Order: sequence, then C-alpha cells, then structure tokens
Amino acid sequence: MLTAPGAAPGGQQDMMKMMQLAAHHQLGVIEYCKAQVEGLDAAEAAGRKGLVQFGGNEVDIKQAAKAQNTTPDAMCKQIGSMLQAQAANLPK
Repeated sequence: MLTAPGAAPGGQQDMMKMMQLAAHHQLGVIEYCKAQVEGLDAAEAAGRKGLVQFGGNEVDIKQAAKAQNTTPDAMCKQIGSMLQAQAANLPK
C-alpha cells in the first residue's frame, strides 16, 4: 500500500477502517429501511426474474421490449440510465 510522504502508516489504515465501518453502517440502515416496507422482497424477486411493471401489470421484459419496439438490452440500459438520473437527484 502506498502512503503519502510524511503520513503515518497507521493513519491510512485507520481511515480505511472508518470507511469500511461507515459503508457497513449504511448497509445496515438500508436493510433496516427495507424491512420497514412490505413487498420489497417480492418486488425485487420479480425484477430478478425479468419482470417489469408495464401498463399496471408485471410483464416479462422481453414482451415489454417487443411492445415498445425495442430490445431487452436497450430497455435495461434505459432503466439503468433512469436510475442513475434519479440517484443524482437524491439529497446529499
């Protein structure tokens, strides 16, 4: 591991440990919040099966893409872009 000139070797390790603790804390908070909202596990499981919300119904992403004259790959990229845009608007 590289250290900055004059930096205490333990200081960088302490910073890494603090960052790991903060990340695990945030994960814990997310898990807590997830447990407070019903239906999240079912929604996530449906998404992992390739089911999307389309016209108020859950539809296989291949069918949804065909209905929109696109491909599942293009639809996935569109969803990814949309999520990134939404994440950019979250309070910091």
